[in-house]
Amino acid sequence: MRNRSLKKKRKHKNSKNHFWSLFHLIFFLLLTIISQVGGVLYLFSVLVYRLTSSYKKSLLAFITIYALVSGVLLPWFSSYGGRVPLPVNHPYLKPANWFTVITNRHYVSPLVKQELISAAQDIAIENKGYQMIYLDANFPFINGFPLIPHLSHDDGKKVDIAFTYSKDNQISTKLPSIWGYGNYVNPDYTPKQVCPNAGTVYGITEKLPFTNYYNELNINDKLNAAVARRLLKAQRLEKIFVEPYLRKKWSLDHPLVRFQGCHSVRHDDHFHIQFR
Repeated sequence: MRNRSLKKKRKHKNSKNHFWSLFHLIFFLLLTIISQVGGVLYLFSVLVYRLTSSYKKSLLAFITIYALVSGVLLPWFSSYGGRVPLPVNHPYLKPANWFTVITNRHYVSPLVKQELISAAQDIAIENKGYQMIYLDANFPFINGFPLIPHLSHDDGKKVDIAFTYSKDNQISTKLPSIWGYGNYVNPDYTPKQVCPNAGTVYGITEKLPFTNYYNELNINDKLNAAVARRLLKAQRLEKIFVEPYLRKKWSLDHPLVRFQGCHSVRHDDHFHIQFR
């Protein structure tokens, strides 16, 4: 009886260990996918827990080390690999939300940063109240490391720029979607019109929550056209992705303004800017 009881306890303990191992693995992968460095820092917090047996101390360790690494160390180390963070408190260039910054998805090459700041400043001089709002860019390290769900944001040379909107005929620095993605200029424009065989990826961003958070905003056609034209003057610009109907509507008849293809998400909620 005693042996049977011991076997049952060992089996229960092994099952529990397997559960926690799987949990840590999933969390490690999730944080790595979202922020690139979060997974490694999570393993450090697991080590703290094993040394202290305190969930509070391990959580505090993770938050502290993550803030230190993301806020201080990453910008310094990433510069040696040719990437720098986009500004977060600039008068003319800012992130759409803090999630992009906290998860280290706002890194670009120094040239891209310089060109975006220059373009944003030029546009703001002629359009009072304008701020260029960036969405996802790249992670701080490793060419080829994917910035999921994007297909090509992996080398420091790509960045998504939100469209500009107006409220009461005044330029607004808010976006209808809290993410900057998923609120399309023409929601009636369907994948089947341009991509008859498009899968679910083409319109997947509309499934995000809070894509119509500020529904009193109106697209500013004139200013978005001006933004695209100014970005076309940037050094080493390779291409701008935008949906064909907006290319026509905004008179962006330029070989570098292109359709992204049917394999990617739709681009009538933001510009995809790509440099050489």
